[in-house]
Amino acid sequence: MATTRLQLIKNVALHMDEVSPDITISGITIDGSDNNPLYALIDGLVDAGALELFSVAPYWRLPQTAFSGIDVGSMPASYGSRRYIRLRVPDDFLRVAEIDCTSFQRPITEVVPEVSDMGKRQHNRYLMGKEAKPVGVMSHGIWGTGVDAESCREIDCYSIPSGSSIPSVKASYIARPYMPDINSNDDIEDDVIPAVLIPALEWLIAARTFGARGDANHAAICQQNAQNLLV
Repeated sequence: MATTRLQLIKNVALHMDEVSPDITISGITIDGSDNNPLYALIDGLVDAGALELFSVAPYWRLPQTAFSGIDVGSMPASYGSRRYIRLRVPDDFLRVAEIDCTSFQRPITEVVPEVSDMGKRQHNRYLMGKEAKPVGVMSHGIWGTGVDAESCREIDCYSIPSGSSIPSVKASYIARPYMPDINSNDDIEDDVIPAVLIPALEWLIAARTFGARGDANHAAICQQNAQNLLV
């Protein structure tokens, strides 16, 4: 069942009351009125809570978007006659969902920074990830040629053996969530945040609200409740 941002905020307040029935924040006792000043505090943490949810929830439970920019090319001979996959990272990118290729034994579900030890190993033909354990590297590069060339983030995967045919690539990512405004009556639709994840989001926001007031104990309880719903 879809919910609005205001109803989400009210549910967060109810969760806080459930954890600490006598809670008073800055002299404001939780109640169900639409003009409760506590709602402004919670509202300021909704977007950060949604971002946290999309960062920690299993990728298969989140809406996924296909990469539109995919390039497959050949590596220099020093890499041992291998191909690479290069994905252009879109502006709304938050994290990888899946990068899969016909030769991979398992998909890539996380990427590493180019400057990390694992990222540096991908430039060594003997240490780079292979088909059994492919690796994706987040870097910066130039996409396009000539007047169409522009700087952008990209993900490189070097774990593909060369062959007579171009490998088939399937890649998707998790986009940053965009929540409706509190003054609108727009529902938080399933293609923004699936309804099954709304309870976990409420607890994450409750944890952030307690944390903002310096109540680490109740924040930890709410955080654990959220994690239990994400298992």
